[in-house]
Amino acid sequence: MVDIDTDDVGSFGWRRDSKGIVASVVQKARYWLYAVSLEGKYRRFTDAPVNGGDFDLAPDGAAVVAAAASRVHPKSSPSGPAPSPRA
Repeated sequence: MVDIDTDDVGSFGWRRDSKGIVASVVQKARYWLYAVSLEGKYRRFTDAPVNGGDFDLAPDGAAVVAAAASRVHPKSSPSGPAPSPRA
């Protein structure tokens, strides 16, 4: 169980050194990454918010890749489907 104050923990993954996990945490509508030790101690892993809750660690554990994806197809629009292409 991961409990970081009263914030919501999203995705998480094992640290490359196997000394704990890295978890995405939502705070005030922003995602942050936290390192959580096996003893339950935690610290902020990133100095700035990350772009979405999905992330992966580099093989050396030093770098973080965070990505967010749009769930809206680029050809769709709020007012309806895209017009058909002209021949």
